[in-house]
Amino acid sequence: EREFPAASWPAIVHPEDRERAAAAWTETVARGTPYDIEYRSATPFADGTHRWFLVRGVVEREDDQPRRALGVVVDITERKRAEQALRESERRFRVLADGVPSAIWATDASGELEFVNAGYTRFFGLSLDEARAAQRQGWPDTIDPQDREHYVSAFRQAVVDREPFHAQTRVRPRAGDWHHVETHALPPPHAGGRLRRPRRHDHRRCLLYTSPSP
Repeated sequence: EREFPAASWPAIVHPEDRERAAAAWTETVARGTPYDIEYRSATPFADGTHRWFLVRGVVEREDDQPRRALGVVVDITERKRAEQALRESERRFRVLADGVPSAIWATDASGELEFVNAGYTRFFGLSLDEARAAQRQGWPDTIDPQDREHYVSAFRQAVVDREPFHAQTRVRPRAGDWHHVETHALPPPHAGGRLRRPRRHDHRRCLLYTSPSP
């Protein structure tokens, strides 16, 4: 526990974050709302990088006047680095996927669509939002009616069991004829390379691709 003069704290905040941090602090003092903000350090640390901090606090008042602030400061630099690495990985994945002629699509851990590549949009004529809407309805205008119930049920079960999914069916793009296609899906592997069972709060994606059958 350490006392820190309020007047001196702006000097420790990175110049690019200072205005935002000050505005949040003014709001906290004026309205009594909790202070909750992330910002970088003004001065680089020994490794030459600016550290990221999460700051949370409250202002204690007496006679409706602010008297002192109590709070905590947490170093979240590693979390920020991990988030940046994830964003870069996502960017590379999208660039790679869009360069593949097959229809590639990815879901979250619950099976909800969260990505379709350019090949998917070209083939099916559906944007991500349109594909999500079709998925929620069970693909009524896309999958062959004779296969639809089994295909959708098998895919949902594969998502729950974290098992590979493989199926052949006929699909009809928004504007076009019926096509025979083959769908392959793999759940995210365990760190050791083995397929993994789901865990609570597991949000990793399931990656699939659909291509014309020979």
